[in-house]
Amino acid sequence: MCAAEQRRRSGGYNLIGDLALMRILQGRCDVEGAVKALHDAEQAVKTYPFQLALMIEFKTARVIQWLAIGDVEMASRWAEECAGGSEQEQIALVRLRLAQGRASEAQNILAQQRSLAETGRRGGRLIEILALQSIALDVQGKSGEAEGVLVEAISLARPEGYRRVFLDLKQPMHKLLERLARRSADAGGAMHDLLNAFRQERGAEHPLLSSPVEMLIDPLSGRELEVLRLLAEGLSNKEIANRLIVAPGTIKQHLKNICRKLDVSVISICRMTSNTFELEVALLFHRFHRWLYQGGHPNAMARALNRGWAAVHSLGIAPNYLVTLEVVGRRSGRTISFPLAMVLSDGERYLVSMLGTDAAWVRNLQAANGQAMLHHGRTEQVLLEEVAAGKRAPVLKAYLRLAPGARPHIPIDKDAPLEEFESIVKQIPVFRVASSRTI
Repeated sequence: MCAAEQRRRSGGYNLIGDLALMRILQGRCDVEGAVKALHDAEQAVKTYPFQLALMIEFKTARVIQWLAIGDVEMASRWAEECAGGSEQEQIALVRLRLAQGRASEAQNILAQQRSLAETGRRGGRLIEILALQSIALDVQGKSGEAEGVLVEAISLARPEGYRRVFLDLKQPMHKLLERLARRSADAGGAMHDLLNAFRQERGAEHPLLSSPVEMLIDPLSGRELEVLRLLAEGLSNKEIANRLIVAPGTIKQHLKNICRKLDVSVISICRMTSNTFELEVALLFHRFHRWLYQGGHPNAMARALNRGWAAVHSLGIAPNYLVTLEVVGRRSGRTISFPLAMVLSDGERYLVSMLGTDAAWVRNLQAANGQAMLHHGRTEQVLLEEVAAGKRAPVLKAYLRLAPGARPHIPIDKDAPLEEFESIVKQIPVFRVASSRTI
């Protein structure tokens, strides 16, 4: 019996096999193999008629696969076929909305699907919904709610050993888990197991930690590394897109991500790909800066450097936008100093937290009701007021242009349009100097 006849007779079993193989290969970071399995599934769908349930499975898996390799444009195009309103289609749309930075829309869909899953007692689906909901809430700046939902998801997942549903959410889930592990008791060791699984997954993605590219704390993905290598071979965006079987717009997005992670321009990337030394220096600098604040908190070296820079800023011998903030520690009661960059925008002065809502100085300042001291050759007693999220975007853009050291921590290019900054405003606190008195 020929292969085509065997496939015709076996019908949907081969389609299910192709989709299962695609997920396994993607889980093993074999992007090429996963895309080939997807193409095999597409050929089967074009050739043979399948039942509605299998078609929904295929259409949603296709959207999720393109998202997994970072091609939001292709995922968005195929998502137009997921309009039936089924649970699988709605979950696929949630993943797309999160990738598009539309967390509020994702949360609205998830709230309805969660209720339906709880009513129907569909435990596996509920775990997936809760995991996605925790990410959606966290992106919107609702960290407390996000952590509560994630604890619920982990509790439901632990008895059956669910892991893949968390691992597939990659860096956003990893960061949320790390934060939760620092704050909560780990009953049964479930969080520890998941964090170990993330480390193993990272090891599978970068098995030989032998180059700066592979040792980045916020690493280039396998596909981004591939784009970088093809660019170094002299291929154009279109040629790279043809080689990787993606849309040219996707290659542009990969280049944008690479530039953000390395904090360089596209022109610099093109120049550095022909100069290995320059590229490795940029990668090492970026890795070092991320390492100083691994997990969103300064390590011992970063704290020592911060104390030194705080002293320098206080003396007024650094550029005039560099200041030292002094605020009373919410737990110790001692005065604690932080070196920061002061942003001027529309005649107002602002301070920005590059590490987000969990930064120690942000929590201390909130506990002190905004009362603090600023030093830069002179001393000011100030009242700092938190800026509403809707008004932060212009300040964040000005801040990234002013403070190169913040760029590895904020996932937006400094020259991006304001609309892109609006997608992260809830994650990055901004404070305005509401009043000041020189002492």
